[in-house]
Amino acid sequence: KRGGSRVDGVPRDLPALLRAHRVGEKLAHVGFDWPDLAGVLAKVDEERAELAEALASGDPAGIRHEYGDLLLACANLGRFLGVAGEDALREANHRFETRFRGVEARAAAAGVRLEDAGLARLEAWWQDVKRSQATG
Repeated sequence: KRGGSRVDGVPRDLPALLRAHRVGEKLAHVGFDWPDLAGVLAKVDEERAELAEALASGDPAGIRHEYGDLLLACANLGRFLGVAGEDALREANHRFETRFRGVEARAAAAGVRLEDAGLARLEAWWQDVKRSQATG
């Protein structure tokens, strides 16, 4: 393609996760892609390790950079899995919020303010909510 980039035409105002998915699709058409799922998973692992290094260094710009790279790798993982990242994240947000409402209900039933419950108790309620949703 002359006079432009393969990534031209992917709207910049798309949600970032969706844009990453679409750019990945376009570049895959010219062969710039991992050969298989194992390659994408290795890239996710690599980016997570690089984020851990940035965290250890304490450099805010490096942390932001590596976190972005990890998100980009995860967007490509979704593409390989045939899962729309925006939809998967929206569903995960909904599950999280629903579960947290369950934690709040358990705290209220116990007469305990969330701020006073402590992490161990909050986590126990969280796990209880997860179990009840899985069986309910």
